[in-house]
Amino acid sequence: MTKRKVREAVLESRVTKRSKNGEQRIDQLSRLSDELILRVFSYLTTTELNTCQRLSRKYCDIAEDSQLWKAAYYAHFVLPRALRVPGYKYSLNETNANSWKSQNWLGDEILREPGKIKNWKQQFILRHNWSMGQCKVSELNIDKERPLPPLLVRFHDGIVYTADQESGLRAWSSRKEQRFLASKAFIGLEPPTAFAVDTNSPKDDHRITVGHRDGAFIIYSFSKETRTFQKIYTHPASSNGMIAAIAHCSPFLVTMTASQLVSVYKLSDESGGLVKSPLLLHSLRSQTIWPPLSIALRPLSNSYIVSITYVIPTILTWAVGVQEIHLDAQGEIRQSRVASSAYTGHGWGSRLPDTSISTSRLRWPSSMPFTAAAPAFSKPTSISYSHPYLLLSHPDNTLTLFMVNSNADTLSIGKGTRLWGHTSSVSGAQVESKGKAVSISAKGEELRIWQLEGTSGKRYLLPSNASVEVKPARRKASQSTKKEKDDDGIMRGWVAFDEENVVALKERTFGRQDLVIYDFT
Repeated sequence: MTKRKVREAVLESRVTKRSKNGEQRIDQLSRLSDELILRVFSYLTTTELNTCQRLSRKYCDIAEDSQLWKAAYYAHFVLPRALRVPGYKYSLNETNANSWKSQNWLGDEILREPGKIKNWKQQFILRHNWSMGQCKVSELNIDKERPLPPLLVRFHDGIVYTADQESGLRAWSSRKEQRFLASKAFIGLEPPTAFAVDTNSPKDDHRITVGHRDGAFIIYSFSKETRTFQKIYTHPASSNGMIAAIAHCSPFLVTMTASQLVSVYKLSDESGGLVKSPLLLHSLRSQTIWPPLSIALRPLSNSYIVSITYVIPTILTWAVGVQEIHLDAQGEIRQSRVASSAYTGHGWGSRLPDTSISTSRLRWPSSMPFTAAAPAFSKPTSISYSHPYLLLSHPDNTLTLFMVNSNADTLSIGKGTRLWGHTSSVSGAQVESKGKAVSISAKGEELRIWQLEGTSGKRYLLPSNASVEVKPARRKASQSTKKEKDDDGIMRGWVAFDEENVVALKERTFGRQDLVIYDFT
């Protein structure tokens, strides 16, 4: 008599089971191969997949298969966006996520880059938490003593950078460990007034440019590996006055002073990781820029675009303007264009002022058309521009979204769209190029996430869930009422986000300031 294999004996023992009522149940799935079970699981919902994971270790391993969650990610978050594109054709036969073309991923094609192993289940959970506003909240006490104002904050690649006269330049991790990384004191320097992170710097070696009140600016290098700052260039003080805004995208650096002088520099490296003295390419001046304003430096295939967004007061309301300066690879100005919006009585419109430019002096338009029917909107509290989205926040609980059309021939600002949802004054907002935005109210820590694709323009239809309020886990009930009262504060208006976190600056009683980190992982 031949002996049966152990696996066959185990399977046979599982085939016949007796239920409570005496009937026999046949376990058909145990006879199937892993490949067939995986095929069955491909027809289940994500909720059913999570249920199957609790049945056995075998099912747990199969239900976590990356291809299952890759298909679920596409079906839940990519395909709905694709279907809103006019003329998009979707075949029901395309059931394999690997067969979907990268152009159908609409900005998420980076997740499909070859050679990069993605935890698709974790990506699905992360995107689901964003869509539902589910997160954990923690706070970083960034100052033991009250710092001298202003406290400046920037967020880049999971690192929060802060700058103030008292503590200097500091770096904090926003990930789960949320620890202090490094600091660099400002010895013998005027207070910082603006700073920016190089958006084109290496992933493990960030470059940060800090501008000061006397017109000087310093470029630092931060190493993630050694967790240290290194000063790599110091620009002396200038008679042009305080630096109000900075944009940095190597090899170019753009600064704007309080006197509205825009300077464009070209940087070049030298041995030892230092930076040679920057070459001043252009100095442009305006007389009509009003805060809030924003400067961005956007790289293209063989050129760069300097974008300056600002607000302009009119008799009845505020208009928004965009100035584009096109640079070639050597930094020469190809063209400069200006577009601005105004309320015409039929909605927010756009007009194109004179686009003539002088390489030594540049002026923006000082007046905008208006009508008596235009409402008296209050001055915007913040402005954020990430092409093609231009987002303004207002103290009347609303935001205004504009779509900027920039091509080889024209620059224009589309009709503005008012966004409702906040229940108190909106102190700050940030938008990214994919249409995702985050806004925060001045009081009450009301944070909202916006999906702005389809809100303006004709390319997309407006999604039904364009905005969701973030609802973090509640604090423990054991906390005293006094402590909760002491924790109340005012959001300063600065907010930033990446794929995993939202970071906001909160000012508490007596000037103490904390960083509030919303973790969506």
